[in-house]
Amino acid sequence: MKKKIKQKLLVFLAIIIILTSIPAITVSAAPKVGDPLGDVLYSDITAYINGNAIPTSVIKGKTLVAVEDLSNYGFNVVWNGKDRSLKVELNTNKKITPLPTERNIRPVGTVKTKYLYTDITTYLSGQLVESYAVNGVTLIDFELLAKYGNLSWDGNKRELKLTIASTQPQPQSIKYYWDHPSIPDFGSVTGAILDYSEPYSYKVYYGYDENKINAYYGILKNHGFTYWFTSDSGMLSFYKKGIITISVHQFIFGENKTFVYIDYDSYENTPIIKYYKDYPSIPDFGAFSGAKLTYSDYQNEYTSFFYNIYSDNTVQKYYDLLIENGFKYRFTGTTGIVYYEKGNYVISASVTSYNETHIFIAYLPAYETSTNNNTSSTSSKIAFPLHIYSNDGKTYLGKCITDKYASDGIYNTYGKYGSSYELKSIFNKYGDYGSQYSNTSAFNERATEPPKIVDNNGKFIAYLTINPKITPRMNFIELDRLIRDNGQ
Repeated sequence: MKKKIKQKLLVFLAIIIILTSIPAITVSAAPKVGDPLGDVLYSDITAYINGNAIPTSVIKGKTLVAVEDLSNYGFNVVWNGKDRSLKVELNTNKKITPLPTERNIRPVGTVKTKYLYTDITTYLSGQLVESYAVNGVTLIDFELLAKYGNLSWDGNKRELKLTIASTQPQPQSIKYYWDHPSIPDFGSVTGAILDYSEPYSYKVYYGYDENKINAYYGILKNHGFTYWFTSDSGMLSFYKKGIITISVHQFIFGENKTFVYIDYDSYENTPIIKYYKDYPSIPDFGAFSGAKLTYSDYQNEYTSFFYNIYSDNTVQKYYDLLIENGFKYRFTGTTGIVYYEKGNYVISASVTSYNETHIFIAYLPAYETSTNNNTSSTSSKIAFPLHIYSNDGKTYLGKCITDKYASDGIYNTYGKYGSSYELKSIFNKYGDYGSQYSNTSAFNERATEPPKIVDNNGKFIAYLTINPKITPRMNFIELDRLIRDNGQ
């Protein structure tokens, strides 16, 4: 009996010793969006997609690339502001426009910056993958892209290479008409020499070869054109994309020249107008122009659509269509972007750095509504000009005047408060006051400490934010309207 008691006592003591030897486990608080989690390091590794270098960073020994950059390398990248997600899909027909890269000259392994906790989820063809937030962009492990092709490592050259066999990059020999940027140039495809042309209409080339014409029709099909009809004589075939009609045939039958005919709805007296699903009063630019939607960004109070072509002539015709649908010219911004307005909607069409068309649509509630009537929001009670400060009031962010030469004005694109590169500018998309991820930004729909607007007497007007939970508030388009309506 005593022996059994002694054995149990020894077991009990052994358990006590084991338990007391285990280090105490502390439970840390869950990280918040924007909290720094670790270091981003410099590396001497270069990554390539089908021979095109792509900018990289290193986290935890992994070589990472920006999800947003992949849109330049044959991928569609779609941001959904409602569920805070980035969705990536391979697009084998997308034009490749590589970004500039520089070989790292800093010591390998030194700290470049910090990566932050993010609530953004990233999906590669529907698969959830780990991602990191760095300087306003989202990074993923480059090796995750191996699912799309063959990934190889060259230790001598320190290079990671991804070859996507199925990718069909835009042939480098294909050029596009300057007056019809979505239509391949017949001469660049076939080698034919241009004789003469009528801008925005027909082109005449030396030589005539039906095989070349059929090959050109094949190129048109690859660019979204479809066969429409053949003339009663059987000699003319027409292809169509959106409102664009094109036909290629022998010029003055019997003459050794090729005639390329391009028109906009010449065979339809009244073009069929389609409207955006979410904006039933606004004509759909893609349906109107035949351009392909490549990216969309839905936010609470505005939406951006990006299309694969840009033409001043097409945009002007789209503005004419807006006017026919009741829109009126509102103003021209400091960068030359023209805005039209109808009711509470403001819309603009502009060119991006990738020669794409950016359609921007904003919904503007009345000033009294957006500021919740808790402040003196009507212009008659405001002492102009207005000023912007950080949420804590310690950092001045500029004067709200449209003078593009004013040193302290927010519309001076080269000034301290208007440049997209300055730390104290709300237009710096990587800065504290302009990033979509910063808690102090005017353009983060979840920011809890956005900038504030005060009048010239220092009286608080509203917060400058797109966060719908904050009142009183104004988004930038509303602020711009208030500034211009009062002659500032």
